[in-house]
Amino acid sequence: MQKNSTVKNVQGSGTFEFNGKTFYKYEVQMENGDVGEYNSVSQDQNHFIIGATVDYIYDVTKPQYPKIKPVYNFNASPSRDGNFKNVQKAQRGDNVELMIVKQSCLKAAVELVGPNSQFANVAEVTKIAQFFVNWVMDNDSKIPEKYNKKIILEEPEKEKTDLPF
Repeated sequence: MQKNSTVKNVQGSGTFEFNGKTFYKYEVQMENGDVGEYNSVSQDQNHFIIGATVDYIYDVTKPQYPKIKPVYNFNASPSRDGNFKNVQKAQRGDNVELMIVKQSCLKAAVELVGPNSQFANVAEVTKIAQFFVNWVMDNDSKIPEKYNKKIILEEPEKEKTDLPF
């Protein structure tokens, strides 16, 4: 049955071999009193972290050997208290929103400069793209007065690349 609780304790309890793979056993204790074994192929499991509130499956089909398994939520969804707490997402360490904004701004900068422009080099395009990123991520809808004028680019050094822009 699927449950939700906070991880109280996690303790390694050995290894075993199965189908040519080494599995690491962990004893997991939840604040609601559930205790069970979790088996992972990773020596440093990251599904049950002490203090984290997680959704899990508590399998007591064999009462003498209860199992605890993580619920794999691939869609970000609010937890039971309405907050978007997702331990796996927090541990990823990357900022997906910023990467998407950077990709979009780079595309816009290339389109602004144009592929046949005399100013189409990597240095100028990335400079313009970074301006766009800063403006988008700053949450400020006002463009400074100095940027309200037409941007005049300096003649760049000829760059030797095989890029089409």
